[in-house]
This record gives sequence, C-alpha cells and structure tokens, in this order.
Amino acid sequence: NRCIHCTRCIRFTTEISETADLTMKSRGNHSYIDTFDGRPFENPWSACAADVCPVGALTVREFRFRARVWHLEETKTLCPGCSIGCNVFLGHLDGVVHRFVPRENAEVNGWWMCDYGRFLAEGLNDRSIEVPLERFGDGERRISWDTALAEIARWLREARQALVIASANLSNEALFAVRRNLVEGARMDVIVPISRGETRRIKNGRGDWFSSIDAHPNSAGAHHLGLATADAANLETYLRDGTGPVLVLDAHAHPWLASDGAAAIVADRQIAVLARHRTPLVDAASIVMPLTSWAETDGTFTSSTGRVQLAHNALPPAGQARRAWEVVYRLALELGIEEERALTTRILFAEMAAEVAAFSGMTWGRLMAEPGMLVHEEVHGVG
Repeated sequence: NRCIHCTRCIRFTTEISETADLTMKSRGNHSYIDTFDGRPFENPWSACAADVCPVGALTVREFRFRARVWHLEETKTLCPGCSIGCNVFLGHLDGVVHRFVPRENAEVNGWWMCDYGRFLAEGLNDRSIEVPLERFGDGERRISWDTALAEIARWLREARQALVIASANLSNEALFAVRRNLVEGARMDVIVPISRGETRRIKNGRGDWFSSIDAHPNSAGAHHLGLATADAANLETYLRDGTGPVLVLDAHAHPWLASDGAAAIVADRQIAVLARHRTPLVDAASIVMPLTSWAETDGTFTSSTGRVQLAHNALPPAGQARRAWEVVYRLALELGIEEERALTTRILFAEMAAEVAAFSGMTWGRLMAEPGMLVHEEVHGVG
C-alpha cells in the first residue's frame, strides 16, 4: 500500500537490467506493479529496484527490520565479489555489518551492483578463527602471534624449499609485501590461485556493460605485480609435487583449498594457514592464524579494467585477527629480511608506487579524491 506508481522499478528492469521483469497491471486506481506472467522477480540485479523505490514499497528481505537506515554508519569500500570492483557503501552498526549498497562511480558500476555482491555483506560477521592455534596430536591449543611467527620462520629457515600460496583476494599492498619479502627477499616459490567463478555483469554510468574475468577482487593486481597465478589443476600439482613447509595466506583463496583433497595432500606436512573460517585444510594445518575480514581491510585493489581503487576498513580487526600484509611483514622481521619500523597500508602503497612500474605516479591522496586511477600497461616481472 505504499506504492505511488512512479514506475521507477519498471524503468530499472527495462532500461538498466534490460530484463523487463516488471509491468503495471490493471487500470486506474486498481493498477499495481507485478511481474510478467506471475514469474518470480529474480534477475541478477533485482535488489537495485529497492534502491530506486522512493517510498519503501520495495525492500530487500535480507536487510528488512535489522536496523534503521539512519542509524547506520557507512564506509566507502569496494565489492569483493568479483574482478569488476563495484564501488559500495558498507553499512554497519555497533560492530555488526548489515549491508552493502551501491556507491556512484560512473566509470565502473554507475549507480548499481549485482545481488551476488550485495548479499556477501552479511557473511562478514561470521568468524570461527579468532586466535592463533597450534595443532598437537588430535587436539589444538592457543598460542601467541609471536610464537606462531617464530615457529613458521624456523620452518622456513630449515627447509630447502617452501611453498607459499598467496591470494587474489588480498590488497595490492599485501601482494606487494609478498613480492618484496617472500619472493625477492626470501626467494620463495609463490603462486596466486585464480578461480574463474560465475561471470558477473554490471552497467556503468554510460550504459556500457562490464563483465568479470574471475571471482577475485584483485587478480589484476597480482598480474601487475608480476606474481605467478594458477588454476585449480595447477594449484593441486603445485602442492602435491612441492616439498617443504606450506604457508597459505588466505584459506579461502580458491574453492579447491576448502576441499578434502587439499587437506589430504598436506596432511603430513608442516602447514600454516591464515583463515577466518574452519575448512578441512584449516583443520589439517599445524598452525592456524586469524585473518581480517573484508570489513576490517583497507588498501587498494586493481579491477579487471585496470582501475586501481581504494577500499576503507569499516571496523577494527576482531579478536586477534591481523591483515595479511602485517603477517608477511612480521614474518620478514623473524627471517631478518625487514627492519623494525612503523608500517601502514599507506606507506606500503607509496613504496609500491615507487618500485612497481604499473603503479608509478599514483598517490594515496589522489585515490581518495578520484574514482580510481588506471595502471600503466607496462608490467615488469619479479626479479
């Protein structure tokens, strides 16, 4: 009974999503909005119809009655759902994430976002790994971060070979720390798993469609930083044929890593994993460390169109969770590769822009003021 027959939702499905799901039925004061032939309203961007409704006649079920909109704090960030890099506001209240809504960026996602990305927000509240853990026998015990990193550093110093699995879900700054400290500094073998995933699409402010190239927010950043990538088959071969300890910087870097097969391959080896949730691989790990969620992450990400954009953290890290770049830096300290210094995401970005050709000339200040900056096409490999 709130509908004022403005037809904005109809226009959205006709002009923007181009799915023509909705129509006006009946006549005069008996008219009402409905779907054609009574079919469900379930196109991949259906929740955007609620965004354009001026009176709240259309609402999103996942957010309805959870919080008052005017009470929410909104943080500018990016959608982590795929490689497009849609700009979003993350709405949170009292440390709880409630929703993603699209944020205007005419060059990327216009004023829209897909339902898949929108409904990733609620999962950011879930966490089952809160403190560093060490496995012993059939059990596990809590340990300190210092103990965990010292033990991993001992593995790496004693091993003739070590395997590192990074992640295209990590920021440019985290991947730069991996490149500088683990690839160039410690001469470790590092790969970044890439999952194709389901193709997502969004329309920018000019009405052009963009399609994702994979399911990660920063596979392009890994490419421009010169890090090696791998699909599921190559990832399995990498783990099965490699020797020595294994360091996984994101247990959710690839769907295959969450499988029983991945856990079986490393069951009898020294393995350390950064994670938010338990998986068979996490349960098989010798050391497990809590990783920050997307809501607790700041840094830059490179979209599949080559646009570097800034994501702000909405919340402080929960429990003892740490950002991946912090873990890599602390591990580099243990290995004697880095020196103790004040280090932030912003400092890492400045160092990356100074050292990596693809990001040269970029500044944090410009990224805060502009809707992203395009990378330089020339890419230098890792030395």
